Amino acid sequence: MPLTIQEILRECTAEIHEAIRSCEGDIARAMRELEDARVRIESSSSSLSIQQSKIGAQQRRALQLETDLEGLRKQLEAKKSELVAARDDIQRVEGEASKLRRDKRAVQEQVENTDRQFIELQQNKERLAQRLGESHREALRRYVGELQKQIMQLSTEQHVRNAKLAAFNALKTARHENRQVADLLDARDEWRRMLKGAGVPAVIEAARRELDTIETKLDEAFPGALEAEEGIGSEEDIAELFFRHFEGINRTWLFIPMDVNLWNSLESDCVSSPNSWVMQFAWALRKNLDLKWEDTQFEMVPNHNVVILNTPLVPNIDKQNMVVALGASVSATFIFSPLPSVVEEAFDHDN
Repeated sequence: MPLTIQEILRECTAEIHEAIRSCEGDIARAMRELEDARVRIESSSSSLSIQQSKIGAQQRRALQLETDLEGLRKQLEAKKSELVAARDDIQRVEGEASKLRRDKRAVQEQVENTDRQFIELQQNKERLAQRLGESHREALRRYVGELQKQIMQLSTEQHVRNAKLAAFNALKTARHENRQVADLLDARDEWRRMLKGAGVPAVIEAARRELDTIETKLDEAFPGALEAEEGIGSEEDIAELFFRHFEGINRTWLFIPMDVNLWNSLESDCVSSPNSWVMQFAWALRKNLDLKWEDTQFEMVPNHNVVILNTPLVPNIDKQNMVVALGASVSATFIFSPLPSVVEEAFDHDN
């Protein structure tokens, strides 16, 4: 049976219809893709605007950075100049530092030398201070030693005076008992009167020779008698006795004119006749200062070789004096003076 028109149409257009359906599908897809493209374009336009804004910002930032970079280049050049100057300064300062180190070493050496010199000077000063203190103490020892010698000399001179007075008294007695002595004395009186009235040099010379001969004979028989006849005046010496108060312990030290040898002889009860003045001196101290012996004692100051009378505090002692009779015509007056401060310091420093 032949095909119908409908079947032929379907057969003839089937491929076209298929192509049309395929084309329509492609068109639909294209439309969707176009729509998607439009959406993407709009999105891209927005993104592009954003990117363009970013680009503008980056361009401005790049411009600012270029400006900053130019400023930094200028700063770099300035810093390079400063670096060169700094290096020059470093080199100069290093040179100065090197010189300062050399100077420092020199100063350190000088300081070390000065320290050594200072130590030596300090040690020398201490030695000199010790010598000075010892000199002050020695001055006191010498003073009391010399004072002891003076007292002993006065005491000895008193013995000589006594001997001369005894010879004079013997001569006066012999004038009445010994004819030869009486003749010599009478002749002496005559020649002395002649010598006073003579005016001729030859007579004066002859009278002096005769007078010398007679007086020589008398002096040999009665030594010192003629000197006693002329008169032996009284002698008095004035000397200082030093004292030191210790008010904290209510004591006074009196520095006694007595050396170590005399002190040792006193301790051993071997006082010789020339030193008999010691008892007179001690008695005068007791009487003048109203001392009680049970409260006082003679002492040797340790390490100083000076003798003291250690007594209770004696107020106003510097306003008193003391007379020691060493015989009929000889006495010594002592005034009391405070021990010089330099000697006090020397004693305190040594103790």
